[in-house]
Amino acid sequence: MKWSHLAFLLIPVLGVGELAAHFWFAKRPPNESQWKAAAPRLSALRKEADLVVVAPQWAEPVARQVLGDAVMPMRDVARPDESRYAAATEISILGKRSEYTRGWRELERHDEGKFVVRRLENPAHQKVLYDFVDHVSAEAATASLVTDEARACEWTDRAPMSSGGLGGPPMFPARRFVCPGAPMHVFVGVTVVEDQDYLPRRCIMMHAPDKGSIEATFREVPLGKEIRGHSGMRMIIERELTGAPILLEVFVDGEKVGQDEHRDGQYWKPWRIELGPHAGKTASVTFKVSSPREAQRQMCWEADTR
Repeated sequence: MKWSHLAFLLIPVLGVGELAAHFWFAKRPPNESQWKAAAPRLSALRKEADLVVVAPQWAEPVARQVLGDAVMPMRDVARPDESRYAAATEISILGKRSEYTRGWRELERHDEGKFVVRRLENPAHQKVLYDFVDHVSAEAATASLVTDEARACEWTDRAPMSSGGLGGPPMFPARRFVCPGAPMHVFVGVTVVEDQDYLPRRCIMMHAPDKGSIEATFREVPLGKEIRGHSGMRMIIERELTGAPILLEVFVDGEKVGQDEHRDGQYWKPWRIELGPHAGKTASVTFKVSSPREAQRQMCWEADTR
């Protein structure tokens, strides 16, 4: 057979190879340099106050690294859920969609190379009037340890920071209420715990003391019809199913309006308390945490008024 005939036969083979290479490269996720090159455009497509979600979920750490805290702040990344967001910017690769915004209405779509950016509207958006996690500070709140008597916990922004590392306790923040005579882990402060799906959840840690309770009171809180929240612990502790229940009680101007009892295995659990005659008022709100056995009772909760 002549070489010219062989060359002619190679043409369809090369065509098939080129097509296969096209599909192979098209199905590869963008590398870090492609993410960095696209970052300015991806950031520009996000509207202020939008939640940013990434699909598939495993690509989110790369997105956070290249887009930064201005686009993906910890408050959003470690959100309690999606109900508070009116809209979201979804960054999609490999044709995937985010499970967190499933059912949201598409407002815009932009194809940017390996990226598809959609702006989505939340059909079930609920406006938050006051976020308690945002107001853990000396200006907005007080804290106390209540045993035989109530002892005020002191606010500081220079407390020793501590983290247990892989499998250890959550970060003990520098900014927190430190309680007199209590172990280091008994405080009121904002940290992040992992839920049952290893997702981060930003919350107020209030470890139950060995006796009595620990309390946090927020001043001049604008109330809606309800207080809505979540409670949880470190997943690695909850999954053992050996701890005592933790009681979180809620008071408005000293009157108990509801409670949540958290038991091991419930993980990141939603709860809500109707405010009845207190709705629409401005009042003080107190959260009280206690447990019959304090070992590993690292209650971490979040709440807001709506």
